[in-house]
Amino acid sequence: MLISTGLLCALWQHKVNDVFDSCFDLFKTYGASLNYMVEELELEFIVDLLDFWPELSLQTKESIHLFVKHALTALYDNQVGITATFKLIMAGFLHAAGVEKDNELKSALLNLVTYYCQLFGSADMVDLILKHVQIRASKDLLIALNPFAITQVHKINDPSSTFVQSLIMASPHTGSFRPVHYEIAMRHLGMASQLIGSDEQNKQTYDQVPSEWARRLIHYCDTFGNLKNVSAYSELNQAFERMLQSLLLNENTNQNLDHVRHLLLLLDRLELQISNATDGCATNALPAVPRSSLIFFRTNKKTCHDYFLRIRPNMIAGAKLISNDHMLIYHTQQAKMESHIPHTEEIIPWFKELNKYMCDLAWYKRLIRKASQNMAEFNERWSFEGFIGPIEKKDEDTKTSTTWFQVAAMFASGRDEAAIKSLNALKSVIKTDDFGILKMLEKHAVHFYTCLEDYDALQRMLDAGSTVIDDFICNSLRSFNEDSLTSAQFISATELQHFIQVAPLESCLELARLYKFRDSMNINFDMNSHLTERILQTLKEGIYTNISSLIELQLLETDAHSLVASAKDWLNMSSGYTYHHLPPDTKHWARLSIDFERLHHKNDQLDISHCLGFVQLHSAKVARRQGNIALAETLIKKAVVHADTKYLALYEQTKVSFLQSDYTGAMKTASDVLLYLTSVQGYDELKSKTYLKVARYLKNCPETEVDGLLQQLDPSLVKMEANDLQSSVEVSIDDALQKSIENNTVDGRP
Repeated sequence: MLISTGLLCALWQHKVNDVFDSCFDLFKTYGASLNYMVEELELEFIVDLLDFWPELSLQTKESIHLFVKHALTALYDNQVGITATFKLIMAGFLHAAGVEKDNELKSALLNLVTYYCQLFGSADMVDLILKHVQIRASKDLLIALNPFAITQVHKINDPSSTFVQSLIMASPHTGSFRPVHYEIAMRHLGMASQLIGSDEQNKQTYDQVPSEWARRLIHYCDTFGNLKNVSAYSELNQAFERMLQSLLLNENTNQNLDHVRHLLLLLDRLELQISNATDGCATNALPAVPRSSLIFFRTNKKTCHDYFLRIRPNMIAGAKLISNDHMLIYHTQQAKMESHIPHTEEIIPWFKELNKYMCDLAWYKRLIRKASQNMAEFNERWSFEGFIGPIEKKDEDTKTSTTWFQVAAMFASGRDEAAIKSLNALKSVIKTDDFGILKMLEKHAVHFYTCLEDYDALQRMLDAGSTVIDDFICNSLRSFNEDSLTSAQFISATELQHFIQVAPLESCLELARLYKFRDSMNINFDMNSHLTERILQTLKEGIYTNISSLIELQLLETDAHSLVASAKDWLNMSSGYTYHHLPPDTKHWARLSIDFERLHHKNDQLDISHCLGFVQLHSAKVARRQGNIALAETLIKKAVVHADTKYLALYEQTKVSFLQSDYTGAMKTASDVLLYLTSVQGYDELKSKTYLKVARYLKNCPETEVDGLLQQLDPSLVKMEANDLQSSVEVSIDDALQKSIENNTVDGRP
């Protein structure tokens, strides 16, 4: 073997490619003669070859592919474990697939990685696969990934977005933003037709989607520097101005109104940012303007003023079209202040234009004055901010200090239960939702409840007027009975199939999570396949690539045997109940726990029961870490039922009780756990952790609670007799710490 590899290395070094290909073919034949029971040296040689993949001939590439495939099959058939070197080979194949130009060979390499995952699991390969894989190449590879390991992925990059961003932001910083970057951005937004003087107006970096350009426009201009740079080139190019004129002339469809709403918001923000660049920001809260932008806007201050003066009538017309009273009043007042009395021959057109603005403002003035005169209590109950209003006054006891942004931050950080509680308080104060903020927050609540498949909570949201998934599904869901799996409202297969094709991705994911509800529909088409294709289609587009979509794809397509195998693979990787690198995400783990529990009810097997207990325990830990205490307690009660996780779950319950200031309950549970652990073998680490918790509870609880906590401990567990130097509590703390060390000498605590 050493001679063979040495010869191959020499041939490679001297670039004798033809002889190298022939010798490697002999190398492959030799491996086949040994039934592919290869040595570690041979695998390391393959790893080294993969580092030079672009320089290999097509024949050698195909030989490497076949050699590794047969070796994997032989190892699996002979029940031989995989070495760490095989993981390096799979990593090499993933990298090779990214640079390989032959589409057939690229597909074969990804299929081989899929084959590896199907045979030996993918728990330790998920990060690597998602980093290198081209999503559109292999549906089977995505389905073969371990759903439990997917929850541990920190970030999944969108390849198409990364590519476009690298094109747009190729310059060192936003101060070097060039016209070519602006053209790339406009083509990506689907607005190439608005460019002037370009020979490639029809060329688009992004496929044109009529309902998407305005949303992409807002997302692209979401940073301070980019907003100013785009505004500078927009003024020179007049692209937004022409687009606004075109939208105002078109038919007032709902889609068109959305376009106007987004574009007006962008133009309004542009004017504010340009004002900050030319006149400064009074709050001193904005970052410094790039020097090139500062020079541009201060040099062209009059040009900027004339630009907004020219487009303001269209902005006012657009504000009236979308019924945005706030924007209408603001820009009407701005138009009045910017207006100058013209020469005599132009006085009539000027008066007609100004009179329209005066009529709009007079309507609001009359409305306010009439309401004040006719309603005695009007001034006591209502207030105005200039012409904006009326805003209902609130008593002190009905006010809430929580803002919608704080609620959104709670949802973003995974504190769903606290966010939903604050959202309910916010809804009791805010009577109107003109900007759709409450509706946006309610979608996060729906996401949480669908992951739990909590039909009672969804019913409460429906009763409160919220929309779950979609309007046409709400009636059927409202009458759905979880116990009998029936619904009084029928949904046709045609209507549901059309909904899956056109609905937003999040709505499809929510429908996929409601397994019992879907099962009750008795639809005569394969809903799972349609949902899978919808999710996969979105993943291929690379727009909403996220963990939720990947998990739902796994659960829709993975059978019971594969899911159990994935759970075992994940348990082995995470060393049972101990884990240190698990990023907390309550919704993902709750979703896996619910689906695994459903699997357990359908297949009452011992191995499923064993895995279910650990999945529920991990889900409880994640929920507790994110402050979702009610869910954590529910999952702990389920994990206690399983013998393998009973005392691990009780230990977790002590943490939950202490977080809720139930110090007595926490210590009582800890005492029960220790009483059991002292009589059995094999729980040294758990015993050590529990003694450490006992010491911490005694030390950190309020002084008024200490004596009561000490009484909850069994006298046989720790010393409690006071001495001349220490109180009974201090003696107990020292003894608990000492026993923590005795039961776990390698942990280094306390």
